[in-house]
Amino acid sequence: MALTYQTIGVSPGATSTTCVVTKPTGLTAGDLIVAIIAVRSSSITITPASGFTADISETGQTGVQIRTFSKIADGTDAAATDFTFTLSASERNKGAIVRISGSATSSWLNTSSKNFSNSNSTTADTGTVTPSVANCMFILTSANTQSSANYSAWAMATSDPGFTEIMDAFYSDAQNIHLGIAISAIRPETTGTGNFTLTQGNETQTTIALAFAPSTGDEVRLLTLLGVGT
Repeated sequence: MALTYQTIGVSPGATSTTCVVTKPTGLTAGDLIVAIIAVRSSSITITPASGFTADISETGQTGVQIRTFSKIADGTDAAATDFTFTLSASERNKGAIVRISGSATSSWLNTSSKNFSNSNSTTADTGTVTPSVANCMFILTSANTQSSANYSAWAMATSDPGFTEIMDAFYSDAQNIHLGIAISAIRPETTGTGNFTLTQGNETQTTIALAFAPSTGDEVRLLTLLGVGT
């Protein structure tokens, strides 16, 4: 079963101790859900909604943090309205949950990379990764302090399957937190990706790349027997 991007749920943005993200439309038990939370602080900790595993985080010294979490959705998630992520202090925040079908049901995060820049720039990048399995899907996400939608040209250097931007939104309350997300087509190669790059407004930024593994034939048969996702 190939990895397939389905839907995205987003938060409205808030200055709060919580980031409340709307459930992605059509969420079904067995889907992979990837939460991406951006905060206008380098010191705040983020406690995920129930069952989410912390994946990777990156923080720039200028106070822009991204943290990602993921899980395989169960029946409780499918019945939920939204998901609440708790911050250790009130701060400007913006978040999203990406829904993907066809992922591995264990070790779904295959590899990742991250980077930040404390200098203003119209480009952002993060380092190369080398997937250990074929047919991965990549999420590239970046946060900055811009107050306009301005992400574009999401790419990887080597064997780029192409990216589709699925979020470019900001929340403003005296200061701004701006979150962008793009998702790739399937990449058959298991060679190194080279750097991931994107274009943005002239600003400091924090960027993360995530590679997700597809389900195996055995996992598909087991899910079918259990009636999950059918």
